[in-house]
Amino acid sequence: MREVCLKCMQLTFGHTAALTSPLDWEVKPGEFWAVSGPNGCGKTTLMRTVLGFLDPVSGTFERTESCAYVAQLADELLDAPARVSDVIRIGLDRRRTWFLPFYRYRKRASVDEVLSAFELEALKDRAFQEISPGERQRVLMAQAAVSAPELIVLDEAASAMDPLHASKSYEKMAEAVVACGTAVVAITHHLDAVGDAATHVLRFDQGKITQIAVKKGAK
Repeated sequence: MREVCLKCMQLTFGHTAALTSPLDWEVKPGEFWAVSGPNGCGKTTLMRTVLGFLDPVSGTFERTESCAYVAQLADELLDAPARVSDVIRIGLDRRRTWFLPFYRYRKRASVDEVLSAFELEALKDRAFQEISPGERQRVLMAQAAVSAPELIVLDEAASAMDPLHASKSYEKMAEAVVACGTAVVAITHHLDAVGDAATHVLRFDQGKITQIAVKKGAK
C-alpha cells in the first residue's frame, strides 16, 4: 500500500491565474477528505488539476494511478442499455486475474454487497437510464467503491440525492475506506451532508485553504 495517495507541493491552480495561495497537501490511505467552500472558490478546479484535466499554474503534484472519479452528473451513460447491476460490475471488470472461477464468484459477491450497502437491491435489474438522477449517482458511487482503488474522487456526487441518501452514501464510502485503506476526497457545497464520514476537511475561503482534522486521531 502506498504511504500517500495524493500529494500537492506548492500547487497553485486556475484556468489563467492562480485561484488560491500555494497548497501543500497530503491525502493518505484510509483518510476521507471533505473539500468545502462557496461556488467559484476553486474546489472543482483543484480536482480537475490533480486528475490531469488541467495543467497547474505552478507547483507540482503526485497521484496514484489507482483512482476512481465520480462526477456530479452521469449524462455520458444515459444512452447505454445497461442494468444497474451491470454498471456496478464495470468496477470489478477493471481488475484482472487468471483464476477465473474464483473471480466470477468474487464478482457476484462483491456486486451483491455494494447493492445492499447503497440500498440499490430493488433497482438492480432496472435500466440505468430509467432511474432518477439521485439513484444514478448512488450507482456510480457503488461502482467506485466495488473497484477498491487507492483513491476515490467525488465531485458533488451526492448533489442530486435527498439529504438522507446523501448522508448514507458518504457513510458507505467511509466504511469502504476503513475496510480496504482507500482514500476518499469529496467535494461538497453542504458539509453537513458528509456528516461523520469525513476524517479531514479542506476548506476554501477567500483564496486561502485551511486543513482541519475532524476525527480523533486524524493528523
